[in-house]
Amino acid sequence: LDNLDLASELETPEFALLLKEHKLLINAAFFKIDTHYRELLQEKYLEEQSTRDIAKAHGKTEKAVESLLYRARKLFSRELINLSKEEIYRKRK
Repeated sequence: LDNLDLASELETPEFALLLKEHKLLINAAFFKIDTHYRELLQEKYLEEQSTRDIAKAHGKTEKAVESLLYRARKLFSRELINLSKEEIYRKRK
């Protein structure tokens, strides 16, 4: 596909619906994880805070925050995979 074909593909109603479904799955997975992990992910990736700043704000070491972020990402991805599998199963019925 060249850039023009790709741009026209991205403007289809089907793509818009797919994008909306993905956003809903991501939000659902995000809100299924514990608040503590959700806040860390939000601070790191949505607010773009450094690990150092997050550690200071939470009274933890940078290593501790890195470990917590690792667990948070793992939990989030697990929830996202589970919800995606459920969605695929639901669509097959």
